[in-house]
Amino acid sequence: MVKTKRDYGFVVVYLVVAAVAFADVAHAHNAGRDYLCCHRDNREDEYHCHDGPLDGRTFSSREEAERFLATDGQELESVQVRNLYDHWIDADGDGEDTRQEVLILESRTPVTFFEDEPEKVDTGEWWDPYTGRTYVHACMLQIDHFIPIGEVHESGGYLWSEEERRRYANDLDDPDTLIAVSASANMSKRDKDPAKWLPENQDYHCEYLRTWRRQKLHWGLTMDPEEEAAVEEGLEECP
Repeated sequence: MVKTKRDYGFVVVYLVVAAVAFADVAHAHNAGRDYLCCHRDNREDEYHCHDGPLDGRTFSSREEAERFLATDGQELESVQVRNLYDHWIDADGDGEDTRQEVLILESRTPVTFFEDEPEKVDTGEWWDPYTGRTYVHACMLQIDHFIPIGEVHESGGYLWSEEERRRYANDLDDPDTLIAVSASANMSKRDKDPAKWLPENQDYHCEYLRTWRRQKLHWGLTMDPEEEAAVEEGLEECP
């Protein structure tokens, strides 16, 4: 089949129109993800989330998504307890809060930051001991208080001063207090102790139990009988 100049002209016009249409959709969709793995869809005037802790959800704004994330699936009492522990502060005044500091410290490679939010980490390389997987997008991660705040409060934190609670919630001195893990693993763990939850990565169980016991001692926190039995019995099987 021989193509004429008219045929080629039609192809060129078609490609140009298609490119413009694609660019228009891309602009409307605003594919660039933010620190929550979400983006603004200008065409639908909605805030869509992909991957991360809000995967598949749609909100009217990022502020609504942040509010939802702070309370998702938690009892009112749990939310109120978390609010007693002032977390993710910018202790050194460099513009990066505790979450960003942990991401920077734990990344195996130099991190990058969002161009429009230079105080928030975008990419790096993090190994999650809870799942045994490696992640490169910070929005896929949450910062876990190794001893969850709810557990801390029940185990003695309710006696702490406001400053002691703030210090625990933002501790960067002990690398085991705060760790970067996948959002799904952290949301599965929530406030559970080892009697009720262990990481899916079985190779990490022994280290997890040792760290749990050491952290409880370090922060002067108690263990209830069921929790202590789970820790001690688990450690009996460890080398």
